[in-house]
Amino acid sequence: MPGKPWAYALGYLFTFSVIGLLQGIRILYRNFVIGKSSVRLRLRIYKGDVARMTLSLPRPWTVRAGERISLGIPHVGIFYLFQSHPFTITWWESDSKGRAVSISVLFRPRYGFTRKAIERIVPEQECGAWIDGPFGPSSIHTIGCSSTVGDYGHVFMVATGIGIAAQLPYLKELLDGHDNAQVRTQKISLVWQVEREGDWESARDWLQILVAQDNGYMLHVTVYDQTQPQSEIPVRHIGKNNLINIYGGVVDWEEQLDSEAKNQSGSLLVIISAQRHIQQKIRQLVRARVYHGIEIFEPEFQPWSETGSLRAFLTP
Repeated sequence: MPGKPWAYALGYLFTFSVIGLLQGIRILYRNFVIGKSSVRLRLRIYKGDVARMTLSLPRPWTVRAGERISLGIPHVGIFYLFQSHPFTITWWESDSKGRAVSISVLFRPRYGFTRKAIERIVPEQECGAWIDGPFGPSSIHTIGCSSTVGDYGHVFMVATGIGIAAQLPYLKELLDGHDNAQVRTQKISLVWQVEREGDWESARDWLQILVAQDNGYMLHVTVYDQTQPQSEIPVRHIGKNNLINIYGGVVDWEEQLDSEAKNQSGSLLVIISAQRHIQQKIRQLVRARVYHGIEIFEPEFQPWSETGSLRAFLTP
């Protein structure tokens, strides 16, 4: 429409209005149900600047691993009344129909919203909140193929620090799917590099639940605590049948990947949620072993670097 710029302006205005209206309807639908209380939030803070927020849901839904929400917390302050922040869903509790009645997010606060949240919310006391979503999950393949984690016979999970928040939902979904004969996965290995005091405590109860659920003994959990001296043998065994092995020191990632490749059970998927230098190292190791048919998947949530890089600043 040459010579009619007002028509373009009206078109943009109409589009944004429709998008805003649909988002508003979605938020109202997700947060308010007649006869039920709205979303309630409870905060728990751990050592090492790790926090967990659990949200009760008035309208349950079936959570999928890798989904995220946008969370708004009016209690944070008037300037945050209508602002929200993206969080990956780390855990959920389900009703008899398999729908989540509560969800939890695990995070390490940085600046702005997350920092204000832990400063202004009273721990272990409920406060009001609102959510938008869920969004996702991401496709395993960059070309958008529909394969899921459960299509792989062998899954090797790599996590450092708060990166465990991205791995737990896939662990939970795989074990639930195995119980219901819905996945092909026969072997799961999680290697987690604990970086700070508080990392382990923030996820310990969930890991113990998952190990107890694993009646087929398909899950192997190894934790390395870099705040402790290096050890060649486990310093602790915990969980059901002592199936969680905790070592001191740092992980030899090449040794771990070689062990997984040597004992590979079907197609192998490596899921990485780790510091950037670990991501790069794992990619290099996998490329050198491409003949093993190993694939890599990196969830959207990745731990932010503490080096002050621009990428670290932009990471939620």
